[in-house]
Amino acid sequence: MPDRDPSPSRPSGRRRFVDWFLRDRGTGRITFVQWPNPALWVWVITMVVAGLGLYPSRTDEIHWLGAGALIAWGADEALRGVNPARRLLGLLVLGWQIYRLVS
Repeated sequence: MPDRDPSPSRPSGRRRFVDWFLRDRGTGRITFVQWPNPALWVWVITMVVAGLGLYPSRTDEIHWLGAGALIAWGADEALRGVNPARRLLGLLVLGWQIYRLVS
Protein backbone atom coordinates (compact mmCIF):
# COMPACT_ATOMS: atom_id res chain seq x y z
CA MET A 1 0.00 0.00 0.00
CA PRO A 2 1.51 3.37 -0.99
CA ASP A 3 2.48 5.83 1.72
CA ARG A 4 -0.11 8.65 1.91
CA ASP A 5 1.84 10.94 4.26
CA PRO A 6 3.19 14.07 2.55
CA SER A 7 6.89 14.50 3.04
CA PRO A 8 9.35 17.22 2.06
CA SER A 9 10.70 15.00 -0.70
CA ARG A 10 7.21 14.29 -2.06
CA PRO A 11 4.75 17.20 -1.84
CA SER A 12 1.04 16.55 -1.39
CA GLY A 13 -1.39 16.70 -4.31
CA ARG A 14 -2.65 20.11 -3.20
CA ARG A 15 0.88 21.48 -3.05
CA ARG A 16 1.69 20.07 -6.49
CA PHE A 17 -1.45 21.73 -7.88
CA VAL A 18 -0.58 25.09 -6.31
CA ASP A 19 2.97 24.82 -7.67
CA TRP A 20 1.68 23.97 -11.14
CA PHE A 21 -1.02 26.66 -11.06
CA LEU A 22 1.02 29.55 -9.67
CA ARG A 23 4.67 28.86 -10.55
CA ASP A 24 6.26 31.08 -13.22
CA ARG A 25 7.59 28.71 -15.88
CA GLY A 26 10.48 31.04 -16.69
CA THR A 27 11.80 31.91 -13.23
CA GLY A 28 10.39 29.10 -11.11
CA ARG A 29 8.96 31.62 -8.63
CA ILE A 30 5.35 31.70 -7.42
CA THR A 31 3.71 34.51 -9.40
CA PHE A 32 0.20 35.85 -9.32
CA VAL A 33 0.63 39.60 -9.19
CA GLN A 34 3.11 41.29 -11.50
CA TRP A 35 4.04 44.86 -12.31
CA PRO A 36 1.43 46.09 -14.83
CA ASN A 37 2.28 46.03 -18.51
CA PRO A 38 1.45 49.03 -20.77
CA ALA A 39 -2.11 47.88 -21.56
CA LEU A 40 -2.96 47.63 -17.87
CA TRP A 41 -1.40 51.05 -17.20
CA VAL A 42 -3.67 52.52 -19.90
CA TRP A 43 -6.68 51.00 -18.13
CA VAL A 44 -5.53 52.33 -14.73
CA ILE A 45 -5.05 55.83 -16.17
CA THR A 46 -8.49 55.77 -17.84
CA MET A 47 -10.10 54.75 -14.54
CA VAL A 48 -8.34 57.56 -12.67
CA VAL A 49 -9.27 60.14 -15.34
CA ALA A 50 -12.89 58.94 -15.42
CA GLY A 51 -13.08 58.74 -11.63
CA LEU A 52 -11.78 62.27 -11.17
CA GLY A 53 -14.09 63.58 -13.88
CA LEU A 54 -11.25 65.42 -15.63
CA TYR A 55 -12.89 65.24 -19.06
CA PRO A 56 -16.65 64.99 -18.51
CA SER A 57 -17.41 65.56 -22.19
CA ARG A 58 -15.21 62.58 -23.12
CA THR A 59 -16.44 60.02 -20.57
CA ASP A 60 -17.67 57.54 -23.19
CA GLU A 61 -14.41 57.65 -25.13
CA ILE A 62 -12.41 57.18 -21.92
CA HIS A 63 -14.47 54.12 -20.97
CA TRP A 64 -14.07 52.64 -24.47
CA LEU A 65 -10.32 53.21 -24.31
CA GLY A 66 -10.19 51.49 -20.92
CA ALA A 67 -12.24 48.55 -22.20
CA GLY A 68 -9.94 48.20 -25.21
CA ALA A 69 -6.91 48.23 -22.94
CA LEU A 70 -8.41 45.48 -20.77
CA ILE A 71 -9.25 43.41 -23.84
CA ALA A 72 -5.64 43.74 -25.02
CA TRP A 73 -4.34 42.88 -21.54
CA GLY A 74 -6.69 39.89 -21.18
CA ALA A 75 -5.78 38.51 -24.60
CA ASP A 76 -2.07 38.94 -23.86
CA GLU A 77 -2.36 37.16 -20.50
CA ALA A 78 -4.51 34.38 -21.96
CA LEU A 79 -1.93 33.71 -24.66
CA ARG A 80 1.36 34.51 -22.91
CA GLY A 81 0.65 34.34 -19.18
CA VAL A 82 3.53 33.00 -17.08
CA ASN A 83 1.40 30.32 -15.44
CA PRO A 84 -2.10 28.82 -15.64
CA ALA A 85 -3.43 31.24 -13.00
CA ARG A 86 -2.45 34.26 -15.08
CA ARG A 87 -3.86 32.67 -18.24
CA LEU A 88 -7.14 31.96 -16.48
CA LEU A 89 -7.27 35.53 -15.14
CA GLY A 90 -6.67 36.83 -18.66
CA LEU A 91 -9.46 34.66 -20.04
CA LEU A 92 -11.88 35.82 -17.34
CA VAL A 93 -11.11 39.51 -17.92
CA LEU A 94 -11.28 39.06 -21.69
CA GLY A 95 -14.60 37.23 -21.46
CA TRP A 96 -16.06 39.81 -19.09
CA GLN A 97 -15.05 42.71 -21.33
CA ILE A 98 -16.45 41.05 -24.43
CA TYR A 99 -19.68 40.30 -22.56
CA ARG A 100 -19.93 43.97 -21.48
CA LEU A 101 -19.34 45.20 -25.01
CA VAL A 102 -21.90 42.86 -26.57
CA SER A 103 -24.65 43.41 -24.01
